[in-house]
Amino acid sequence: HNGKLTPVLGPGPGSRAIKGFKTGTYTVVDPKTRARAMTDRLGTKVAWLALQDACTSPLDTLRRTASRHGLVVVHGLEIDEAGEKGLGPHVFDAAIQSVADAWRRLREAGVKTFVITSDHGFLLLDPGATRTLTHGRTVDVSRRHLLTDQAEDHVHELRVGTDALGWTTTPPLHLISPEVPWLFDDAKRGRSFAHGGPSLPERVIPVLRIEHKRPAGSSEQPYALHAEARPGVAGMHCLAFEVRSVVTMALGFAKAKQVRVTLSAEDEDGVLVRIADVRGGTRAGTAAVSAAPDTWVEVFFHLEAPEADRRVRITLAHPGTLAVKPATVPERFLAAGIPQVASPEPQVSPEPQASEPPPPTVQAAPPTPNTPEWLATIDAVWHAPLQSIADVGVLDEETLVAMLGSARKARRFALQIDTIAARAPFEIAVRTLGGSKRYVRLGSAKETL
Repeated sequence: HNGKLTPVLGPGPGSRAIKGFKTGTYTVVDPKTRARAMTDRLGTKVAWLALQDACTSPLDTLRRTASRHGLVVVHGLEIDEAGEKGLGPHVFDAAIQSVADAWRRLREAGVKTFVITSDHGFLLLDPGATRTLTHGRTVDVSRRHLLTDQAEDHVHELRVGTDALGWTTTPPLHLISPEVPWLFDDAKRGRSFAHGGPSLPERVIPVLRIEHKRPAGSSEQPYALHAEARPGVAGMHCLAFEVRSVVTMALGFAKAKQVRVTLSAEDEDGVLVRIADVRGGTRAGTAAVSAAPDTWVEVFFHLEAPEADRRVRITLAHPGTLAVKPATVPERFLAAGIPQVASPEPQVSPEPQASEPPPPTVQAAPPTPNTPEWLATIDAVWHAPLQSIADVGVLDEETLVAMLGSARKARRFALQIDTIAARAPFEIAVRTLGGSKRYVRLGSAKETL
């Protein structure tokens, strides 16, 4: 009232403890009365959720809650309780991650504006080095403050009147606190966590406001790709790139952990990029890399084109929903011709002896009218195994030999799989199980087999 707060006092150390505050018609002493005060002040319904509920409730439930209330308050005591139990930093990271998870889920539920804050700070102390002050009886003090009507000054103590704090009390009271790193002796030992005093770590609180202008599923953390050519190695081209954060003050938990980047030939149809090795990142496909932001990554790759000796520039881009500015390497790279997989030529055998039957010849079947467009670009001899991989998701070596008619053709298929698979609309991985190869379509249910 008139810029003043009136503390709500109750039983506690020294017969007085601050249970809450009131101003005008509002009295706030617990989450229920806090929600009521917010409702009256804002003129809208307020929902009150525990942090764990915000992290685990079904998304439809959160959507209904957000749509029916003008304000959703997510309240958690995890950090405070961990500190009081002496666990402190061991669980703080998990608690902060829960806050980040709640933020993401509420954003998916349609909430666009967030304010993240706390009610107080704290001190982390070394239990073996913490010093204590005696001020009267141990039952009359809290660790970091004492509310009394006695205007007493002592060494290593700070005193301020409640009127100087903008508090209205009758009679006037005094708030006394020990200097850092002192604690009042309340008969409890081994303290590593404390709050309630006047130091900056205890009094300064974060107030972080986040306003989303883009829909959930897209990123508001802007990035820009930077790329440059590097000397080739062992017949492979090399380039280096970085997914650079444009906003350097971005929140750590808002920052993407990994960003998928694809490589392609700029304005060149038919040129294939085939990544051979990656340093500093992870190969995420024939022509894709997964990289952490703000980290340089080296990519070693081959270029294959319908005609040899074509020089092309490489463009890097992000295929997902993150806001990433693409980049093109200014230098050009030489593309090699794609080795053609030809059907075996019919063999003209000499006139066989009467005792020897002529050796059998296998003619590749021509593509049928129902052959998929992507499969029609590949020699017909490989159609059956590729169609099986596309339909079933996996092809074992024994079945491959049976399809092709000979182990020799199966070995040719294995040697040329990278070139053949480069024309398929899916990625094919070669797995070895019990000494036998298996060809697996990545992304299929068989991939983990």
